[in-house]
Amino acid sequence: NYSFEADGLDGESLTELSGHLFKRREILEWAWSRKPYSLIWCVTDTGELLVLTYNRKQQIWAWSHHETDGQVETVAVIQEGGEDVVYFGVKRTINGNTKRYVEKLHTREFQLVEDAFFVDSGLSLDTWNSNTSSMVKVSGGTDWTTDETLTMTENATLSPFSSSDVGKIIALRIKDSTGEVTARCRFLVTAYNSATSLDVTPETVVPTALQDVYTEHYSTTVTTLSGLEHLEGKTVSVLADGNVETQKTVSPGSITLDNNASKVHVGLPYNSDIETLDVDFTPQGVPGKTKKKGISEVTFVVEETRGLFAGPDVDNLTEYLQRENEDYNEPTALLTGKAEIAIQPSWTDGGRVYVRQSDPLPMTILAAIPEVELSD
Repeated sequence: NYSFEADGLDGESLTELSGHLFKRREILEWAWSRKPYSLIWCVTDTGELLVLTYNRKQQIWAWSHHETDGQVETVAVIQEGGEDVVYFGVKRTINGNTKRYVEKLHTREFQLVEDAFFVDSGLSLDTWNSNTSSMVKVSGGTDWTTDETLTMTENATLSPFSSSDVGKIIALRIKDSTGEVTARCRFLVTAYNSATSLDVTPETVVPTALQDVYTEHYSTTVTTLSGLEHLEGKTVSVLADGNVETQKTVSPGSITLDNNASKVHVGLPYNSDIETLDVDFTPQGVPGKTKKKGISEVTFVVEETRGLFAGPDVDNLTEYLQRENEDYNEPTALLTGKAEIAIQPSWTDGGRVYVRQSDPLPMTILAAIPEVELSD
């Protein structure tokens, strides 16, 4: 910036408060993404990423350290669809062989939790119908319960059904004008009538909004995913219809899901970790810096978050359980608001709190408010 005091250009050292991240490391390349977040991506000679969150107007800058199962060798930013998309050249060891991939950072702008993509080197499968002229409805119900046989028909004679669908699960849902899902139900195919007609039984009571009503949102679910040869032999994380599944090992180029799903994201797992600074808590007249500090509860203010773990250290974490009013087969909703976690108490000098996200889900923490006690 131009400085009136110096009558010239003046700069600040943005690495001064995070010097430990740069010890024995050299920045080989860097790139800046402006939208939707102002971030500087630095590739180091160790194959890691150092990322600077930078907002000059609000005088905010903060470094974070990123690792992956492999080495990042190059970085570039390209404008796509109103966002600055970050591309990486990554070297990975797959099944004993060195591979190099071009990978890009997925957008964080999504509405439904099943669209959340938080894995490395991942791929997605989406079996939801994309032809808006093709619509499906279920009819023939009386009470619309799980012991009734219903008829599922398609309106556009595009022949979406086949005899191999018997025994499979077909999902239907209704979306409102904002894209939110207002009704959903899954159906087991019991008989094939024609390329546009099936006999089905519902897994749950059919919502009124789906009774004898056409919807373009239908999907034949899957239990096996192939095409994952680029992660052969790797342990991967899976998000299936917004539900976290147990981690799987890719072999040979495929995995088997725990449950039928319409939209699945698969990729390398990673931990997102935060450790707070020491608590500067000194009541009047009390030499707080000489006291042990105990924290038994922390309130987090979060935005669109799920899968939050917290504790006094990485070995003693407590999960925040947030499933409340969701229907059967509906994924746990993302939380925007306050999350109160009673953590395992521990007396320490600093009173720090450790936060971890291990699942392929989003986590945005706006504030952490610990309940602090001082030792006698």
